Amino acid sequence: MHRGTTLPEIVVVLLLIGMLAGFGLPAGWLLRDRILVEREMAAVAAAYQQARLSAMVAGDPTVLWIGPDRLVVWQRVGTDSVLVWQRIGPSQSGVALESTVDRVVVAPSGLTMGVANGRITLRRGTVSRGWVVSRLGRLRLDRRPP
Repeated sequence: MHRGTTLPEIVVVLLLIGMLAGFGLPAGWLLRDRILVEREMAAVAAAYQQARLSAMVAGDPTVLWIGPDRLVVWQRVGTDSVLVWQRIGPSQSGVALESTVDRVVVAPSGLTMGVANGRITLRRGTVSRGWVVSRLGRLRLDRRPP
C-alpha cells in the first residue's frame, strides 16, 4: 500500500483553496477600505471638534486646515497664530480627500465663519463617506449617495 496523495487529490484541494480565496479576498479588501475610511472620518471629526472647543475655551478664533497630507488646528492670538493640534492626513492611509473647503474658521461662539454647507468626502476603492459642515457649526454625516 502506498502512502501519500495523488495528483488529482492535490488539484482538487488547490481548486477548493482557490475558490475560497476568490470569494473571501474581495470581501476582505472591502472591509479594509471601510475601516480606513471610517478611521479617517473620525480623524476629521476629531480635528473639527478640537478646533471648535479651542475657539470656545480660549475665546479666540481657530482655523482648521483640511488637507490630504495633514489636518492642522491653529489658534489666532492677536496677530500671531499658535499650533493647537495636528495629525497626518488621509492620503497617508491611501484615502482620497475631496473637499469644497480647505479651511474652516471657528468663531469664539463655536459658529463657523465663511462656510455654508461645506462638504468633506473621503474615498477609498468603492467606499465613500462624507461630512457636511454647516454655517451654524454643526458637523453632520452626509447621507447623499456618492
